Amino acid sequence: MGIAAKVKVICRTGRKNPRLTHSGNRTCVTVIESVSAAGVPIPPMVINQGSAHYMGWYAGISTEKGDVATFAYSPKGWTDSKLGMDWLVNNFEKYTTPVAKDRWRLLILDGHVSNMTWEFFEYCLLYKIVPFCLPPHSTHLLQPLEVGLFGPLQRHYSNTLDEAMESSGGDTGINKGIFLK
Repeated sequence: MGIAAKVKVICRTGRKNPRLTHSGNRTCVTVIESVSAAGVPIPPMVINQGSAHYMGWYAGISTEKGDVATFAYSPKGWTDSKLGMDWLVNNFEKYTTPVAKDRWRLLILDGHVSNMTWEFFEYCLLYKIVPFCLPPHSTHLLQPLEVGLFGPLQRHYSNTLDEAMESSGGDTGINKGIFLK
């Protein structure tokens, strides 16, 4: 998310992908995504930067098709051990239990500190979840979602943001409310 100032992109002739310069006015949002091999949709957890929820962020989000996401906040918009635990209980466990029918489930993790607590592992064992942590600094190679899904999504989001900035003359940006839509 961010807001760009009015800019002109100056580059050499023939440059294929000139980028707009964005201001430093950005807000961090973390999205914890997961995919189920059983085909069960698991809503993401969206962590906004802030000290409380602001209902204006969520205006216009349709819930006609069920839960779209779990919303949380933290001072910097990052995940921590409490939010990692909340995601495990309210997203992964809640949506995979009905399909698992008392069988063990595999949860592949990136090894982030938010997933590396005794409470997290104890909960996993209690509820028949096998946590498998990938080695540090290897997720870009070993996580298929990073390459096959989130890489193209990141490029598309970046291009969409650039187009929005260009079409508005740089007067607009993506705020939390627009991002969540």
